[in-house]
Amino acid sequence: MGRKRMTISLTANIVSYGTSALVALVLTPFLVTRVGKEAYSFYPLANNFILYIGILGIALNSMAARFVTVAVVRGDTREANAYFSSIFKVNLALALALVPVSTLFVANLQHILTVPPNALNEVRILFGLVLLAALIRIGASTLGIATFASDRLDLRAATDIALSGVRVVAYLALFSILPPSIIYVGVVAAAVEVASLAMNWALTRKLLPRITYFSAPFSLGAVRAVVTPGMWNAVRQVGAIMLSSLALLMCNVFLGPRATGDFAIALTVPTFVAGLVAAVGAVFVPATTYRFALGVGPELVHEVQRAQKISGIISSVVIGIYVAVALDFFRLWVPSEDEELLRALSILCVVHLVFTGATWPVSNLNISMNRVRVPALAMIVAGAVSVGLAFATLRFTDWGLVGLAASSLVPNLFLVLAFVPLYPCKELSLPRATFYPGIGVALLSFSLVFGCALALKSVVAPTSWLGLAAVSLSAGCIGLLLSAMVAFGPKVIGEAARSIGARASGSGRLGT
Repeated sequence: MGRKRMTISLTANIVSYGTSALVALVLTPFLVTRVGKEAYSFYPLANNFILYIGILGIALNSMAARFVTVAVVRGDTREANAYFSSIFKVNLALALALVPVSTLFVANLQHILTVPPNALNEVRILFGLVLLAALIRIGASTLGIATFASDRLDLRAATDIALSGVRVVAYLALFSILPPSIIYVGVVAAAVEVASLAMNWALTRKLLPRITYFSAPFSLGAVRAVVTPGMWNAVRQVGAIMLSSLALLMCNVFLGPRATGDFAIALTVPTFVAGLVAAVGAVFVPATTYRFALGVGPELVHEVQRAQKISGIISSVVIGIYVAVALDFFRLWVPSEDEELLRALSILCVVHLVFTGATWPVSNLNISMNRVRVPALAMIVAGAVSVGLAFATLRFTDWGLVGLAASSLVPNLFLVLAFVPLYPCKELSLPRATFYPGIGVALLSFSLVFGCALALKSVVAPTSWLGLAAVSLSAGCIGLLLSAMVAFGPKVIGEAARSIGARASGSGRLGT
């Protein structure tokens, strides 16, 4: 991936995810006010069930992009078609096979979750629509390969921005015309998946015109080649769910819908920061896969180290600002809730992402290497430890939500500080310290931004959204500049600034 294309893709992904985060930040207090905190708690719960059912599709799809991309890079259209068409057909069959299972789940929902009797019908319809959206996503997931294989993640981000617009318009229309209901969340989820299917279909036809859907012969060997390592990615996703998403379900079962509402509100920003880390890290996966396809060498290591610095700085800047202003944020965002509790829960769930941002490109290297079994086992062990700690906390202590939020912190820190940076070094025979400088840059970046935000708060009290924005943007700009100078050196930053200025000057002359 060229530097210009990577910059465009990175910017587009950040804008895309920022748009989605903005929608969620507006939607959360709106839903809490309109439908109540207890009913709202089933919104993130339903979204988590998309992750649960998506595990089945991960075995098929998590490695499909890698195999199709390698075939495309090598110019083997026949092999690329064999992978794409075969996985596409299996995805459709899987989605259809899950329809009766999803129906039984929705029919027996009251035996699985703690649902207030007066809200049972609405919650059932919500889960039915959300599971329908999940099945559409599984059936159409192969279409998302096109932007990856053609190195056009900027187009994927543009699609995501358009889908955020669809989501906003749909919510405004439904809540303006009809009485408030949590059901509309499911309606919008299904509508967005249908729109996503149409957009990805068009992108596949444009970017991979030689790819076929049905006409290519079905290849069991291609499916087996993708599923064998993909099964370990599914195992890894189970571990990831145990580390994060399962806590919300346990909260519903042990503490009830009201506490689940508090936990869901506190998880809103950490969830989107985690998504931002993944979105930024995803920009570098095609380049890493491309480098690996050409052969392991210094260029591959340099690509991952550069991605570490960029991903780590971006995530650390966001987290540093958030941790500094979290209390002020909750006071403004949900003024009727316990802001001290929400801040404590939220920080416990977000702080490890400082290191995750710097190690995400390293963990993606395992996919490029097709070495996914050991990372999957490490993730499932960490997830099991997290669930065990959460259960013990809920069952034998009175720590409540704080203990639940803290239960995943230690396993997460072990993964991002020990296992993730060391395992690829072993597989590629690299020095053990190869990927630790990127982690150090992320930690320094977090400290700089956090310090800037605290200093600015002492001058400008963020008692309004305007004050909060002023502190956050100022701390972000200062921290980003200082972090970039530390990571890449003043000379590199100066050259980049002059290059941008030269382009702007050239554009101005052309326009006169």
